[in-house]
Amino acid sequence: MKNKVQLYRLEKNMTQSELAEKSGLSLRTIQRLEATNKEPKGHTLNVLLDVYKIEPLFSCDNNLSAQQHSDSDILAIKLINLSVFAFLGIPF
Repeated sequence: MKNKVQLYRLEKNMTQSELAEKSGLSLRTIQRLEATNKEPKGHTLNVLLDVYKIEPLFSCDNNLSAQQHSDSDILAIKLINLSVFAFLGIPF
């Protein structure tokens, strides 16, 4: 069974060496991705998406939502830290 990296490469009529050259990844990395069924991550994924001219599945709206969650998490942490000051006013 062929994985996605290999299917896209064959669809573009490229050899592993050509893909390695166009992407800037090593030939060994391309071979490893095709030999295993693991999905590429991080920098490797971004480079392959650029070479294959594929748009990522997420949009800016998802990033905004993640940013809003991050902001609310930071606010919660600040409130927890400030709640320590409430105990300073209560004598032991």
